[in-house]
Order: sequence, then structure tokens, then C-alpha cells
Amino acid sequence: MQLQCEAYQDWQAAIRAALGSGGALSLKHCHQAVLDGDPRLTRSRLLIMTVEACNQLGRGKQARAWLETLILHVETGDAFDAVRVAVESRHTDLALQFFAKALAADLPDQARCLEVADKTIDLAESLRLPRRHPSVWRTHVELLHAALALLARMELSSLSVGHVTGSQLVAKALRLLRSEVPTPRSKTMNTASSRQGSGDP
Repeated sequence: MQLQCEAYQDWQAAIRAALGSGGALSLKHCHQAVLDGDPRLTRSRLLIMTVEACNQLGRGKQARAWLETLILHVETGDAFDAVRVAVESRHTDLALQFFAKALAADLPDQARCLEVADKTIDLAESLRLPRRHPSVWRTHVELLHAALALLARMELSSLSVGHVTGSQLVAKALRLLRSEVPTPRSKTMNTASSRQGSGDP
């Protein structure tokens, strides 16, 4: 469902203001007003708007709580936007759960597919840091595979035919998958390199 941009922004601003007030009752009234304002609006779309507002306010814990509610109510048509807001929230476990739903649904337009794939690959790349727990590396790999699955479906449906961005994203994801786990340089190696650079014997 494509919502009118102006109305969407107004509703999102109202939800953001209700979140900012800190009152659960205020947010509940706001949600009801938004639903009354457009009977076509789905509950899952309302939850996505709420997560977006939490992200804009920098409220990661609240975003996760709303995402956990969204996973129970997300409708097929909203699945890709659910992936997007979960990725933007950096809640990787929930993003992967939404991906499972999204990849079973019809693909949205090309721009939205590429946006989701791009943000997912960027999130996966941000997890490639030394000294991370092995589970983080597994999540990094799972996110890359999810993005590649989306890009492969786009290719099959002709959504990415001749699209440079799609090809670039595939190449980037494959490059990351083929590379090794980054390892920190030891203190001894850093010291030795420093001495060589300064010309010390």
C-alpha cells in the first residue's frame, strides 16, 4: 500500500511527538487517531511508522520492543519495509526474521528492493570487526546471504536487468563472503612497523 507522502509525514511527526512526550497513553491515542484518519492503514504499517519514529529519536530499546510486536502482526505487503526498519535499527536477529517473511512475498518496486539490499550489506559489513564473538560473524554471513537471495530474486523477476547498482551490490556481497575474518594486528607487530617507518635500527 502506497500512502500519500504528505499524510505519511504528518502521521509520523505525530507519532514522534507522542513518543517524545513519554506517555504510553498519549501514544495509544495517537495510534488510534492515525488509524481513524485512514481506514486503509494496516496495523503493521502503523508499527513500522512507530519504529521509524523511534529510530529518528535514537531510542533503540523502544524500537526493538515495537519490532518484536511487528513480527507478530506484519502483513505480506509490509514485509520489505519491516526488513528495512529492522536493519536501520541494527537489530540483526529481527531483520533476519523479517527477511524470511519478505523473501516469501511478492517483490516491491526496484528502488525499494535495492534500498533494502544495500542497507543490509552495509549493516553486515559493519559487523566485520576484530575480536567480535563468532556469533557476530555468523550473523554477518547470514545478512549477506539474505541480501544475495533478494538480489537473485530481482534477477529472476527481471527487476535488476541491466541495473548497475544491483550488479555492484552482488559483487560487494560476494567479495565480503569470500574474505577472511579480520584479525587485529598484535602490539608487537605494530611496534615493529612503527620502528621501521621511523628508520630506527
